[in-house]
Amino acid sequence: MSLVKNIILVLACLISNIALAIPLIPGGLSPELINNAMKPLGFSDANYPYFENVNGCGPSRSGPIVTEERVPDSYLRKVFFTEVCNSHDRCYMDLSQSKARCDSVWREGLEKACKKQLPLLDMPIHYPLCMADVAGYYTIVSNAMDDWNWARTRQKEFEINLVNYFVAYESFIQYGKSLYLEYHHRSATEAELAWIRDRFFENTTNENLRNSILQPIVNSINQAYQNSIGRNPSNEELMTDLAAIKNGESIDELKARIVVPVIIAILVGSIV
Repeated sequence: MSLVKNIILVLACLISNIALAIPLIPGGLSPELINNAMKPLGFSDANYPYFENVNGCGPSRSGPIVTEERVPDSYLRKVFFTEVCNSHDRCYMDLSQSKARCDSVWREGLEKACKKQLPLLDMPIHYPLCMADVAGYYTIVSNAMDDWNWARTRQKEFEINLVNYFVAYESFIQYGKSLYLEYHHRSATEAELAWIRDRFFENTTNENLRNSILQPIVNSINQAYQNSIGRNPSNEELMTDLAAIKNGESIDELKARIVVPVIIAILVGSIV
């Protein structure tokens, strides 16, 4: 996803107070890196693309204690509901879904579990009881709003933070690429792009990134001055030379430009 699209996304999220869609992961990032980046922002259990991991039947780990905690992970250890509940957790964190649909699909999953997991000999007694429990769980969950509201609020916050992070990441990478084009007059190599990404993960500032990328050129300028006139350039000269290189001047042309005043001075001195 392009930088412009991500910026539009975050503006839409902020204006409407909703997260419209989870942006695609930019190249060079991974779910693990994203989860680690989200932890300092208050999402210690982040599991991209969700603000926290699923945890079976029960309330959100980080949310308020609500009535859903009364839903067990199994019926008498004969029918297990964990995977159905995990899907329900993900549905609550999917901002495109409604609570009614999440709860309805969840109930259907529990009912299917009763039907498929009970041994045949247990069906006459336990199937009606399992279905009755499911009906009771559904009544509890469908009438409870705390966990739903918590999940939606936190997921919206998570997705807005995601977009902000992706925009910052892509801006940093694009800035590094532009420095290679402007001063080295070529595209950054894959190894150099990987190096730029590593600097982002280290929270390197744009200024320090610029200094690092320009350092080989600065070294060449210093060497040109030392070889030509026996000293390093002044700060003013360095800024002038960097601007000249940005505009297309080569190091060889720089050397010639440096030595011309020296030659003129020698010639004038010899004439005098």
